[in-house]
Amino acid sequence: GRQSDLLVGLETGFDNAALLGDDTYRGRTSVSTQYELPGGVSPEAGRARLGLRTQLPLNDVWSVDGSLEQLLDLGGDEDVSAATLGTNYDTDDVDAEASYQFSLESGDARHLLNAGTNFRVNDGLFGGVNALFSLEPTATETPAEGVSLNVAGAYRSVGLD
Repeated sequence: GRQSDLLVGLETGFDNAALLGDDTYRGRTSVSTQYELPGGVSPEAGRARLGLRTQLPLNDVWSVDGSLEQLLDLGGDEDVSAATLGTNYDTDDVDAEASYQFSLESGDARHLLNAGTNFRVNDGLFGGVNALFSLEPTATETPAEGVSLNVAGAYRSVGLD
């Protein structure tokens, strides 16, 4: 079947952004379109994001997925094209993902390796770890490497009937 979700939101952080978009699903394939207004509703030009993602199950817990994404800067020349290939492991208590992404940003190549897991400690406590390694050449063709490690936890209370 086909499912479509309308996205409306406001992202906060260093750059506030208003978002409007749609994700359409057909089986294990999704098409995503988003329009972003940097700085919220302001005179700055927006960005359009177009994406396609599909997943191929290998068995009950393993799958391979791939995606293509195009980010168009409607007010400048900071367009980004990206292709990602990854593998996923998913059970009731643990999920894990490893992926490689190649992107072109204003003509410069960028390579990202990403690995992460989320896990259930008990009925209410969840944890997660994600690592990202970035390698991107600079104008001097000296690689600028970056590593980030994120650790998160969440507690979800169980409602009483």
